[in-house]
Amino acid sequence: MSLFVVRSRVREESVPAVEAGIDKMISAITHEAPEGVRYAYCKLPDGVTFLALLELAEGAENPLPGIAACREFQENLRNHWIDQPQAPAPEPLEVVGSYGLFK
Repeated sequence: MSLFVVRSRVREESVPAVEAGIDKMISAITHEAPEGVRYAYCKLPDGVTFLALLELAEGAENPLPGIAACREFQENLRNHWIDQPQAPAPEPLEVVGSYGLFK
């Protein structure tokens, strides 16, 4: 398993659009039902920082770039919603302990 996190801070006025974009993206992923991937988007208590968690099965390619709604969300995030100097990038995570959250 490979696990990644992406942290994105967005403009306060963009939060409703970001949340609508996440809903659209998750609906598209659910419709496509790609194998070997688990994905979640979370909002931190500050109300403007979002975390994306991506888990890929061992040897699986990331199917999300092949889903139009995911590409659209990423483009909007980079070009319209982001409130940080550079675009967010995936960072690998190492699971050191988990109960039922990660496989």
